[in-house]
Amino acid sequence: MMKWINKIVKFLITYLKYYKLSLLVLVLTSLFSGFGTVAATLFLQFAINSVNANDFATTSIICGILIAYYACNWLVQFFQYSVNAKMSQKISKKIRNDIFTKLNNLSIKYFFNFCSYIEIVSIPIFSKYS
Repeated sequence: MMKWINKIVKFLITYLKYYKLSLLVLVLTSLFSGFGTVAATLFLQFAINSVNANDFATTSIICGILIAYYACNWLVQFFQYSVNAKMSQKISKKIRNDIFTKLNNLSIKYFFNFCSYIEIVSIPIFSKYS
């Protein structure tokens, strides 16, 4: 079982080698989002512990910093999702094109070996029209 999984992973990695830059961008944006979320949580904890109840100026600055961070984080995640979607669509297209080329290179004899299955499936369809 593990042998097949290794073959499938190696097969898919061959398609990923064309998208090294996209993969790098995805890794960097994931790290930014992860570390940024931890940093924002620690910053918020520090802000809660250090701000007085009546200090509205500092509280508004802290809220502005957090809103700016979360807006920036949203933009980074949006960029990450769009890069991921484009990359996965291109990889899927390449796999489909490779399968199409492989099927076109097969001899017609290969398809005639499965003639009995095709006839069995097509009998109900064609019997109505004949």
